[in-house]
Amino acid sequence: SLLLEDLSEATVVEEKTGAWEGKTAKLLGVKVKPSLATKSRYVEEPVIELTIWIGGDGIPLAARRVSTFEAGALFVKAGNVRTEKWTFAVMADRLYATRNEQEDKASAAGKKMTRSRTVSYVVK
Repeated sequence: SLLLEDLSEATVVEEKTGAWEGKTAKLLGVKVKPSLATKSRYVEEPVIELTIWIGGDGIPLAARRVSTFEAGALFVKAGNVRTEKWTFAVMADRLYATRNEQEDKASAAGKKMTRSRTVSYVVK
């Protein structure tokens, strides 16, 4: 999964006490190494910020990943900010995503577009 790939070469850059939906949680800020960095003079390496909320029992409650991409040539600039959120639950000693939200905010040549989707999962 995307989160597992992110964590394979990640570095914790922040750790503090926080809350998730009223529950006390440890908040981890993680620096993620982009896995699909494009080597081009027109495309900048994406900036990826990953935040993970962990409950008192050590089990992840939720995660948020914000990816910022920018490209440009001459006077034309384009960018995209993708925000992905996951909510987790444990069933039978396995961690599952119960909800996934994704929002893309794109801009190019002075125009802006926003697209979003939400998927809820039922574990059987």
